Amino acid sequence: MSWPAIAGRWQAHSGSSRLLLAPAAPTATPEPTAEHCLVVPFGVAGKTAGTVWAVAHDAALGFDAEDLRQLQHLALFAAPALQAVAARDAAPPPHQAVSALQLHGTPESQHATFNSLIENAPFGVYVVDAQFRLCQASAATRKAFASVQPLIGRNFGDIVRAVWPEPFAAEVLAHFRHTLDSGEAHAEPTVSELRKDTPEIESYDWKIERIVLPDGAFGVVCYFYDLTERHQAAEALRLRTAQFETLFNGAPLGIYLVDADLRICQVNPVALPEFGNIPGLIGQDLATVMQTVWGPARADEIVQQFRHTLNTGQPFEAEELIAVRVDRGTTACYEWQIHRIPLPDGSHGVACHFREISTRVLAQAQIRDSEMRLRAFVTASADVVYRMSPDWREMRQVLGRNFVADSHEPSARWLQEYIHPQDQAHVLAAIDTAIANKSLFELEHRVLRVDGELGWTQSRAVPLLDEDGAIVEWIGTASDITESRRMRLALSESEERYRSLFNAMDEGYCIFEMIFDDAGKAVDYRFLEVNPAFAELTGVENAVGRRMREIAPDHEEHWFTTFGKVARTGEAVRFISDANSLGERCFDVCALKVGGPGSHKVAALFTNITERRRTEAALRASEEQFRATFEAAAIGIVHIGLDHRWLRVNPAMCSLTGYTVDELVAVAFTELTHPDDLADDLRQLRRLLAGEIASYKIEKRFIHRSGRDVWVAATTALLRDADGQPRYFIGALEDITQQKATLAQLDLQRLFVERLTHGMPNTLHVFGRAERRNLWVNRHLGDTLGYSADDIAQMGGDFLSQVLHPQDVPAMEGHLDQVFESADDEVHDIEYRVRDQAGHWRWLQQSDTVFRRGPDGLAVELVGTATDVTARKGIEADLITALAAAEDANQAKSDFLSRMSHELRSPLNAVLGFAQLLRSGTPPPTERQQESVDEILKAGWYLLGLIDEILDLSLIESGRLSCVLEPVPLAEVLHDCLALVEGQAAARGIRLSLVRLDDGCIVTVDRTRLKQVFINILTNAIKYNREGGTVQVHCDAVAPGRIC
Repeated sequence: MSWPAIAGRWQAHSGSSRLLLAPAAPTATPEPTAEHCLVVPFGVAGKTAGTVWAVAHDAALGFDAEDLRQLQHLALFAAPALQAVAARDAAPPPHQAVSALQLHGTPESQHATFNSLIENAPFGVYVVDAQFRLCQASAATRKAFASVQPLIGRNFGDIVRAVWPEPFAAEVLAHFRHTLDSGEAHAEPTVSELRKDTPEIESYDWKIERIVLPDGAFGVVCYFYDLTERHQAAEALRLRTAQFETLFNGAPLGIYLVDADLRICQVNPVALPEFGNIPGLIGQDLATVMQTVWGPARADEIVQQFRHTLNTGQPFEAEELIAVRVDRGTTACYEWQIHRIPLPDGSHGVACHFREISTRVLAQAQIRDSEMRLRAFVTASADVVYRMSPDWREMRQVLGRNFVADSHEPSARWLQEYIHPQDQAHVLAAIDTAIANKSLFELEHRVLRVDGELGWTQSRAVPLLDEDGAIVEWIGTASDITESRRMRLALSESEERYRSLFNAMDEGYCIFEMIFDDAGKAVDYRFLEVNPAFAELTGVENAVGRRMREIAPDHEEHWFTTFGKVARTGEAVRFISDANSLGERCFDVCALKVGGPGSHKVAALFTNITERRRTEAALRASEEQFRATFEAAAIGIVHIGLDHRWLRVNPAMCSLTGYTVDELVAVAFTELTHPDDLADDLRQLRRLLAGEIASYKIEKRFIHRSGRDVWVAATTALLRDADGQPRYFIGALEDITQQKATLAQLDLQRLFVERLTHGMPNTLHVFGRAERRNLWVNRHLGDTLGYSADDIAQMGGDFLSQVLHPQDVPAMEGHLDQVFESADDEVHDIEYRVRDQAGHWRWLQQSDTVFRRGPDGLAVELVGTATDVTARKGIEADLITALAAAEDANQAKSDFLSRMSHELRSPLNAVLGFAQLLRSGTPPPTERQQESVDEILKAGWYLLGLIDEILDLSLIESGRLSCVLEPVPLAEVLHDCLALVEGQAAARGIRLSLVRLDDGCIVTVDRTRLKQVFINILTNAIKYNREGGTVQVHCDAVAPGRIC
């Protein structure tokens, strides 16, 4: 690449209309006023081969670190280009037909060099091939197109449309197509556009050219620079410069600046006329200019003070300068001060502020001189002397002294000739008063001056009295007060304007006198004057004449220090500070010294910025709260662009959808919205854009990354800019998937309860205490009594009283009162009769309990069920009748058994008696006979026991059975029982066995009942045993109360 190409690229990068680098050779163009140069060397094969220059022709536009970085990259870019130039210069002339391969190397080396140039380019470089695909890109290009992946090999139209919006994308593609087809290069010095992939405005300059690619086909190469940061910095610099220029050129003071070499570098419009017609003022040495204006001696003084301030940084405020200007030959007076300031090139200079006060000083001198002459004149004589007749009807003489016309002849028309018509009545009134009182006549009034103009005079006259006290004549003097009157009027108007401004100012204004101790330390200040806003802004009433320490003893020390410095140095200050002693207030204060040298008076203009500071703090807190809320919110918060793409999402939204932030902002919300919910959502968005609604709420579904549906409750609003134009949508989305599932479950439960309550075979009701009626009943009540829903609705609260049996009303009232006074877990029942639709009385059984209590803890509602027991009531009546008949039959049976037991007991007692006689008769029975008699006795006694049991059964049924408890030997009872069943056992071959018992084993029982129990047990054991079996009896002692 030739040097002209390098110069051209740098020219395109600079954006300047002037040549910065000469196309002919790598050297700086000899432009006039080249203020700054930036030079970077570059090398070839380890040796310095040349330099790259950047030239700035404006001192205000210095180079920065970014300029140096880009120039270094350009040096890297220039090195291989210089090699190509050297190769071209060393090659034989074209007529020798040296091939391109010999001149520039092999195609492979050319391709490698080209790729190296692209890769090391300090700017964006990319190549689009003939198929309109991006085939090569520098690092800067890959960074600029980072949002598009993959990049290499991708259709260039897709890349542009992904990065830039329409119609800008279409314009860019049209330029590339045109260059590819026609070979015409195209350049855009500066383009600023809002990117599509990032919501930011970026600025570029770019140029495209057609090139031949290694495969022989045409392509387009694009070179571009990202100027975004530079434009932002330039805009900030422009704003600061504009602010400075506005203040500099609009200031009511003369201002000029000198640089580090004490040369004048800038003069504002007020200062420029004060330097006269000095040609080429800007750039001239300060000493030369001052000598031209003030002469050598005074100029040397001024330059030395400037030099001192430049070297030390100490400001200087001069006393009033009164001297003869050499350039004008007149005396002039100025007040001026100088300060050291930083200059755009990083050095320091000096700024001088001055004001021409010659007129004011001369006027003050004239006033002082006039006052001296006036005092001498008043002492010697008045301006006008006149004599009047005793009644003032005639002016006898007037000596006008060139103020009014002289008159040596008496005149009766003096009033008309000398006094202004509007003042004549006023003059006559004053004359009448003076005559009546024989006192001094004194009045200010207008007179006709000798030059024909109106003037003001201060007239005084005293009466001359004769011996009798009568007025003989009036002798008067009149002073010309026209100028003083005019000055007083001007002063009055000025004072009025000052007072009007003073009293109408929203800012607080005060003048106070600093108080110093013996060491010169500021310890207090006394208020001399305050405006009405002072009390409102500070909360201090009646401040004039009071000291600050008196008003606020704990007033912060820095206030005294700051104001004391202003009073001592005369240097005005502006600062912001808190005044906690005045009620947590914060003030923005501008303080300056007032009065002449030696004065300790300070004027302060201030505003109360407490609310502003609080608002700023609240705003910062609000912004921080918003950021914290946005990031930590439990619900999804999103910003959606007008193209439906997500601009910003919080972590909760990522959790809700399962996608990352980068994944979400890369798509539109419509891509994740359930198709069935999308149309309604878009319709509401259109209504927002049309201004029909301010916001809307909707329940919709998103498709989670896992494929499942996520229900959200979405609230969406539209944010507009200051001009009312839509900017983006704001959405708050709450995950209600679980709520939806819960609601579905509740619907099922509600359906279940409804079907359960209305399908149950009983009446279910809720009764209100205050209403004294059912608040709700299920359908079974109508089914039971035959009343329709309309019938029940028409009877309303009187339904129960209309259908309840009159005899059951008191019981029902008592039942209800009892339930309302009972505990929550108590259930109370009642049976009552109601009349059905057919007029029949039906029995209902009702169970009620407390359902709900009021705030005072009293039951206000009860819930209960009622069952139709009419059929049961009929069955119960039949059972009562049957029970009475059964009881009669049972009584008859008991009576029969009692009689039968008595009839059987008499013959049995006879049998037992004869058996006993046989056993005890003479001669005694034989052994065998004795055994038979014993068996007869045992059987008789057993039979007697059975008869007793039958009698006991009747006693049990009648509830009259009694037991006789006595000590009974257990072994004896068991032997008796075994003997009674021994015959049954022998018949089946069953062996009876009794484990030996201790004779001392005695139990307290009813003997007869015990024997009955043992005989029953043994009989069952034999009955249900096998043939030839064994029945073994043994007893164990157990705990009391148990039977074993």
